[in-house]
Amino acid sequence: MKIALTGHLSGLGECLYQMLSDAGHEVIGFDIQEGYDINSKDARSNILDESKDCDVFINNAYGAPGQFELLKMLINLNIHGIVMNVGSNVTNVSKEILDADPDWNNQIHRTLYLNHKKLQDHYIHKVRQQERDAPMTLTIKPGWLNTTFTDSISLSKCMDVKHVCKTMIFQIEMATKRIWIPDITIVAENGR
Repeated sequence: MKIALTGHLSGLGECLYQMLSDAGHEVIGFDIQEGYDINSKDARSNILDESKDCDVFINNAYGAPGQFELLKMLINLNIHGIVMNVGSNVTNVSKEILDADPDWNNQIHRTLYLNHKKLQDHYIHKVRQQERDAPMTLTIKPGWLNTTFTDSISLSKCMDVKHVCKTMIFQIEMATKRIWIPDITIVAENGR
């Protein structure tokens, strides 16, 4: 299978890139470190052009508004059979619980992040309600991940990224068999 993946040089994307490659898939990576800044309209267009022959597109890299804009393009152009969007569990958590979580409150861009992840969720839900030709759209919504981005978060709240990657690969494999598991939320026992 040929898979496009944004944000493949660090964090969740790096682990996923390696696991998919090790499983024999051809993975085409797009990362800001290589000039693919998803917040740039030109970069998003280049990514879509360079990935048009991919079976699956994993919209992993976070950028506001880039990830949401890329998601809309992926769904509207409908050039990939499967689109997986990496969301966040914070969209499932009440404001009261988030407000009481010191780890969440220490995040500098938490409001922007939350609002953009909610926009993505809302858009995907809206597309699924319409009867139109669109790619099979999957979402994975992890909680805190044990990456360099969460160094200040208690390890008891974090998940090993390999577990999340295995779940994502399973979700994609099921979709290729026309078994649709639209949304998966995955968190550590003590995580958000």
